[in-house]
Amino acid sequence: MSQRPKAETVYAVNDYYDGPESGFADFRGHPHRFEVAKEWMVRNRTIRRFRLNPVGAEILRLALNQQQLWSRWNTRYRKGELPDDLPYSERVLPEDLEAYRALGACVNERLAESNERILYADGRFFAGRRTTEFHACCENLRVVWSRCRPAA
Repeated sequence: MSQRPKAETVYAVNDYYDGPESGFADFRGHPHRFEVAKEWMVRNRTIRRFRLNPVGAEILRLALNQQQLWSRWNTRYRKGELPDDLPYSERVLPEDLEAYRALGACVNERLAESNERILYADGRFFAGRRTTEFHACCENLRVVWSRCRPAA
């Protein structure tokens, strides 16, 4: 008898188009950066295979601090207090832009330095009930990973 895959925590989603494309989530109980590596359609359903890169607590903390800055913008935007157009591409308040970019650069630099083993797995995301102090994008999602394989 096979065991049902366990739903894992999604900490934040950085890119979303018809479903999460990149962000941070647990894989087998440990935080990972996920990013779409490949997608295809099967019976009117999109299957996405993700590249999973293990991250430590420091990278996750930096990424969530960056999400917190996005959340400040999102809260005010949804209240109608901000214009639709910004003179820059990031969705953050002008006073948070420099910190947001610095956090992003730090996360990317530390990910590039990581020599952890990369994995690939199919991910199925669904709504959960969890929220955090960070108010990260899509933080209430959960994910079930399947068909795990190491990178070649």
